[in-house]
Amino acid sequence: MAPQQAVRAAAATAGSAGAERAAVAGKSPEEIAAAAGEAASQAVKAENMSPVQAAEVAAAAAGQAAADVAASSGRSPEEVVAAAGEAACRAAAAAGMDVPRRAEVAAAAAGKTAADLAASAGKSPEEIAAAAGEGAQKAAEAAGMSPGRAREEAAKAAGEAAAEDAAFADEPPEGVAAAAADAACRASEAAGLKTQKAAEAAAAAAGKAAANVAVAAGKSWHDIADAAADAARKAAGRHMTPAAAGNAARSAAEAAGMSAPKPAEEAAKAAGKMAADMREAAGSSTTEVSTAAADAARRAGEDAGMQPSTAAQAGAAAAGKAAADMAAAAGSLP
Repeated sequence: MAPQQAVRAAAATAGSAGAERAAVAGKSPEEIAAAAGEAASQAVKAENMSPVQAAEVAAAAAGQAAADVAASSGRSPEEVVAAAGEAACRAAAAAGMDVPRRAEVAAAAAGKTAADLAASAGKSPEEIAAAAGEGAQKAAEAAGMSPGRAREEAAKAAGEAAAEDAAFADEPPEGVAAAAADAACRASEAAGLKTQKAAEAAAAAAGKAAANVAVAAGKSWHDIADAAADAARKAAGRHMTPAAAGNAARSAAEAAGMSAPKPAEEAAKAAGKMAADMREAAGSSTTEVSTAAADAARRAGEDAGMQPSTAAQAGAAAAGKAAADMAAAAGSLP
């Protein structure tokens, strides 16, 4: 097991123990979930995790504890999934996360819970992925995310559920990535996303799945990034975009355990480079290529959580690199 995965597994175990202690003490469901999150957070304090990653671990533990309490109380599957999302959102808020990030954390917790429930009920892989997507979308919207972004979270959760199922079935890396892409695409279409957005969601899911497989295999950072980019390109096909390239790079960095702001920086660089390559291939001028690189890098940076001013700096860097690369190719650099 890769270091980051081992840390997260240890945090989950600590969270479960914290929840059990709180339950034995007769605490309320909300207090049990909070205790799980706190225990998980304490378990990773000595590890090399960013505050954001530690908060995500705590929120996941809180969501799992809330789901367990709801399930043991005889609540319906829909109520169990909702409880997971709500508890994760509360834990994220307590850790100081902003609303968009809270919603992402809530969606992840709800999607994972929905997938687990569907698997326990003997559902097919396709049904498990669909359940994950539906649960994530509802939780994201309940946490304040816009309907459009919530649909993207549905695709992400469906892809992750499918990738987990394929990995458990010992599918090869290509099969894991393909399963993630297919599930994300189906969830996107079911949620009403347009073709381009569905392709981007499929690329993001495939990239993340490939990155996780590479991390588990102990690959280097460059191999992880290459695996994510290659899987994203295959999944998106002719619909590959700078945004999809940025998402794949961000997923690779996160899977490799990189702390913020590195994932956002990698997303901006990848998006900027792809935009520049596409423009250059179309015969655009240096100015047009640089402008496209700057715009793509800025948007990718903001989507990955950068502040506008920082994203603008990433855009400027991408523009400069694009111009320098074209000059070098033309032989005009010293």
